[in-house]
Amino acid sequence: MKKLERRWSYTDLEKICELIREKTVGEGAATVPATIQAIRAVDIKEIYFYSWIATQDHGMSKFLFPEIISELEGKLFDSFHFDETADGFIRKFLDKGAQWLAYQMFLTDRSIYHRCRVLGLSVPRLELYSATEEKRIGDLVAEGKSASYIGRVLGRSEKAIKCKKIRLGVKSDKFYSWKPEQDDYIREHYKKMKYSAIAECLDVETWQVEKRAWTLGLRKKPKQYDWKKHPEAVEYIRENIAYQSNREMAEHLGLRKMQVEKKVIRMRKNGEL
Repeated sequence: MKKLERRWSYTDLEKICELIREKTVGEGAATVPATIQAIRAVDIKEIYFYSWIATQDHGMSKFLFPEIISELEGKLFDSFHFDETADGFIRKFLDKGAQWLAYQMFLTDRSIYHRCRVLGLSVPRLELYSATEEKRIGDLVAEGKSASYIGRVLGRSEKAIKCKKIRLGVKSDKFYSWKPEQDDYIREHYKKMKYSAIAECLDVETWQVEKRAWTLGLRKKPKQYDWKKHPEAVEYIRENIAYQSNREMAEHLGLRKMQVEKKVIRMRKNGEL
């Protein structure tokens, strides 16, 4: 279970599929192996935004074989890469708000706000809630919908909806029943994805995912940095401890400040500094 919803229309997904084929195999039909070979040969930066949508939206399975989607997913970077196409999409639909853009692009609100600042764009402020919107929130809460889902419907952030629910005094008395495929999704992604991202995919609250993960016996263990395998990092600390702060050394080494602080304490106890 990769995605539980389709965010783009089939018409738009078909256009994206055609653009990917045009950039990879050119005009005319091509077999699946030939398409895969073409994808491996092409520079992913030329089709990055289209490939991202193709691998994120469940509806693309109607136009591309799973093998092709998997090949595209394998070429993507670890984090989303904003290219000219993505920036153009933001500029074109900026008036719809950051929440709408984040939802359509499978990103977070924060990443959209940050990109707008980089591009020198001003995100329009949302107006106050109308009586119709307040009633809509109450109806959706009564149906058991999450704040994340309501936010996407109204074009507002999850946090804004949560605050509005408190002001309106509306609560959902509906007990949420977890489906087996949702439990499988949490088991598969809880180590690599944030709980908030999982909650958005499953259309539930973040705290519900955290509680469910705990019920399933899933725990996120912090990654331990093996200093023995990185003697150059230890040497860097030894050489720069007198000139740089722990935060500066951590940023240079790509570590957390706490990891460097603990290592410095151990080195001093062992007489290495």
